Amino acid sequence: MAHAANRADEIYTSGPETLSASATQIVAGQVSAYSKKVLSASEPPGPNAIPLKWIAAGQVDSPAPLKGLAMEPVRFTREEGSPLIADTLDVPSWERGYGQVQPYGQVVLFLSSDPAKPLLAAVPSGDGERDLASLVRDIVAIQSAPADAQVDRWLAYIETARTNNGREAALRSLVQMDADWKRTRPALERFLSNPSLNQKSRTFTFGIVVFGLTHEKWAQNQVSVADFLGRQFELARAPGLALQYILSLKLALRYTMEEGSRQAREPIRERMIESLKRSEPALSGSPEVAEQYRQIRAAYPGLF
Repeated sequence: MAHAANRADEIYTSGPETLSASATQIVAGQVSAYSKKVLSASEPPGPNAIPLKWIAAGQVDSPAPLKGLAMEPVRFTREEGSPLIADTLDVPSWERGYGQVQPYGQVVLFLSSDPAKPLLAAVPSGDGERDLASLVRDIVAIQSAPADAQVDRWLAYIETARTNNGREAALRSLVQMDADWKRTRPALERFLSNPSLNQKSRTFTFGIVVFGLTHEKWAQNQVSVADFLGRQFELARAPGLALQYILSLKLALRYTMEEGSRQAREPIRERMIESLKRSEPALSGSPEVAEQYRQIRAAYPGLF
């Protein structure tokens, strides 16, 4: 269960920004001299067998520097696998969205100064949401600023990032830096007030605030954090979005009911329960959301 929880939390703790911070050099470029060594395949063996695991190898002949100085050609390898076994691969969740290395495709190489392990990671890049090279360039520019200035830049980047991946990198960075909640809340409210914002961004933002609450990132402002979550839940009228929000709120409720902390966390719990009560009439038409209300009542009799 602990392993499963850690895997679930990984989306809020790990991303291209964490790898960028640990790399001493980062370069991008086109893949040449591509090769693929299959490590395992589906049964039965033969020409129709499906590769399950393999090592992709290649070289970047003209690496463009994203962090550090320009370099000579760089060779790399990357362990990859079929989507059929994706859950069994030791690959960070954020990397999976960038797909697999392709002949003549683009790749970003994260490098270290350790001669024993010069390559930290090789991650494919592409266009749109898969444009990792552009995202890393933005990340490196923000991370090069002093710590206090970084907070302001990440707060601005939540709204100016061109992709969901960029917005998520900004949110993760702010939480990991323990950015002051009084500075963070107004930026999140402006961001979420955008009517054209997609559900993925809304769900991630709500979820990472719950993560920050339950991991006590804003220990002095937990009541304000609970108010924020309750308000956003009340504003969610699309059944799909409300369902995602209430699933996250269940984690927050569980946090407030932990043995030994129930009384201290009662103000947080009260605000979330009141928001759930106010929203129930408008959301009761959704069977999925109604089921979540039923489960909450069963788990915490007397709260409603």
